[in-house]
Amino acid sequence: MNLFFDLSWQLFHYLLIAILLTALIFLLSRFIKNKIALLAVTLTIILGTILLINQTKYTTFQDLVPEDSEIRSISITVNDLSGDRAEPAARTTIEDDSLIQEILEDLNQIKLKKDDDVRVQNRKYTIGITANHKIRENFSRTTTTYLKIDDQYVGESQIISNTNHLKTIESLIEKNN
Repeated sequence: MNLFFDLSWQLFHYLLIAILLTALIFLLSRFIKNKIALLAVTLTIILGTILLINQTKYTTFQDLVPEDSEIRSISITVNDLSGDRAEPAARTTIEDDSLIQEILEDLNQIKLKKDDDVRVQNRKYTIGITANHKIRENFSRTTTTYLKIDDQYVGESQIISNTNHLKTIESLIEKNN
């Protein structure tokens, strides 16, 4: 029974889109009497919806961290992946602005595509980005965004660009060893 609910929850948005498209096509069939024109409009709507859904899977690292945020620190955890679960092996926090900018410049180069099939969250590094967001005059909110990252994935998004985004992080780890 749990499998049914899990599958239903994962496919719910597709089912909802299919129901909405069916209702829209039904309404259009009331106004468009020519079957060929109705078929052409239907195919255009379906293909447009598919392209729109596919396009929403693409993003960049910059979309994960708002530009107007003041990055206060970046914590890097090196995970030991030898067991069933990723266990922290080493951790450091970087507060130096120049190092933070180098890391962000490396990460800002990557382009991402959401991978719906990825379930494993064991990544080589866990990066915590602590940022200060100005809400209004004299009020701000500090949040930390954690990203599990390796050479192929950032969280559940696959890296589709060919960049050396871990260059600064790996050089810092080599210096500390």
